Amino acid sequence: MYYVPITNQTNNSLKGGNKMAKYGVNLPIVGYVYIEVEAENEQDAINKALEAEWKDEDIQEEYTVEHVCSGNVCYHPYADADAELVED
Repeated sequence: MYYVPITNQTNNSLKGGNKMAKYGVNLPIVGYVYIEVEAENEQDAINKALEAEWKDEDIQEEYTVEHVCSGNVCYHPYADADAELVED
């Protein structure tokens, strides 16, 4: 078995001897917008909302994640569109 000391490499890294590389990173963004639409039922409301324009003020929550979904785990509670009756 060979032993290779890494103290020089570690010391150079700590002293700034190794220049860090620059990376471009794409991060998934998750969140949801809340808009109100007039519709005949919940599915019609979802369809109309998907076609509607929304403003930045409509964003209720947004943040970055490393994975949106991985296997059977989704890292955001709004994985599917839903609709709720606001006024009849």
